[in-house]
Amino acid sequence: MFITQPMKLTVVLLSGLFLFACDDSDDDSSGATTMQVYNVSSNSSPLTYEFDDSYTLSDISFSDATSPSTVNSGTYSLVISGVNSNGVDDEIYDGEVSLSGEQRHLFISAGDYSQLELYSVEYNLDDLGDDTMRLFVADYSTDSPGYDIYLGESGLGFELASLISTTAYGEAVLVGDYGLDVYDVYLTSVGNSEVLFTAENVSLTGETAYFLVVRDSFGATETGIAIDKVLLSSTVIHYEDNYANAQYRVINVSPDAVSTSLKSGDDEVRSELVAAKGVTEYEILPYGDYSLSIMNEAEEVLLNNLLISMPQNATKGIAVYQDEAGATQSIAFEESVRAIAFNSDITLANLSYDLDDVDVYFVPEGETLESTDYDAQDLDFEELTTGVLPSGFYQISVVLERDDDSMLLLYQSDILEFAAATNYSLLLFKDDTAEFGYDMAVVSN
Repeated sequence: MFITQPMKLTVVLLSGLFLFACDDSDDDSSGATTMQVYNVSSNSSPLTYEFDDSYTLSDISFSDATSPSTVNSGTYSLVISGVNSNGVDDEIYDGEVSLSGEQRHLFISAGDYSQLELYSVEYNLDDLGDDTMRLFVADYSTDSPGYDIYLGESGLGFELASLISTTAYGEAVLVGDYGLDVYDVYLTSVGNSEVLFTAENVSLTGETAYFLVVRDSFGATETGIAIDKVLLSSTVIHYEDNYANAQYRVINVSPDAVSTSLKSGDDEVRSELVAAKGVTEYEILPYGDYSLSIMNEAEEVLLNNLLISMPQNATKGIAVYQDEAGATQSIAFEESVRAIAFNSDITLANLSYDLDDVDVYFVPEGETLESTDYDAQDLDFEELTTGVLPSGFYQISVVLERDDDSMLLLYQSDILEFAAATNYSLLLFKDDTAEFGYDMAVVSN
């Protein structure tokens, strides 16, 4: 139910040494205020916000927010820091911000990490009526052309939805107050009725404020956007396009060449023959739940009917390997395709059937296994773990700690470059032809 007319919300862009713009509203510096931070800089590492020496908000990853904090109003020196090219924390923003009393403040970091943009939104909920919510929309997607946003009652379709706003990059708009309900959200290009993006079953059922934020997304999506629902908590709800495709690739660490088939109803997607230690390109397929079959060169089925779920815009690796009995097995895992400045997302899997509790060390040039800060501990067979590695050159060592506290070296790589803004999947597997009996597939995403 639409209650009030749309209006532009006062938004201040604070860009440190680049630009400083001021809000022309009246300043009420008395009393307390509420402050929240949301990070939508798509290639950023986790950020830390320091307001003087009074308040520190840390480890704010892309598409995440902090819980609202009640703070004293006034003017603060704000320093935002994150990881630099040397892998250490560095200041990327230094400026002043004003927190008006009796207002709520949402700080939004956006844009490229190297030239971080800071936006400040002021609003309040003092006049919010019963059984209503207050809706804002914003757009921080890279190179956004602007979108028309439609809102409709869930399940009734686009034809019965209403145009509520047109976005522009860097703008937050107060759309109005609505009845509490579950809605469908549609995006079209400006002035066009062809739906580009659909988010279904968006719950807006609390007497509070909701921000629907258009931001970057990564994977098989054709539009390259998603919607975040930011509310007055640290929980950010992410909506991919309900009708987006997914993508996968096959990483074969078994000793034999294989092909794969993914079936869902009448749909089937097959891979070409993948050599031992080979990897395919990403294959796009409709979202859904699939049955995976793996065949050898003679088309004999080695593994059948393994369930693989491919949600909207998912990117997954499908690893093929052997167990202790020599039977073919497979595991699917999510792969990160978001480029991160100065860092790499790492997905690490132990697919060596005779190894449990192994430790994996990433040793930078000039350091040793004992001095490195980067490792994964106690990895069991078929266990996966993820982490972030600063870009640079590393040697990977896999070791097993024995009962007498000595360490057995199982695998040691050459010096490898982990390039900035590139992510990797690493699969440890049994290989009797390798020097120590084990090998590792290092595959960039």
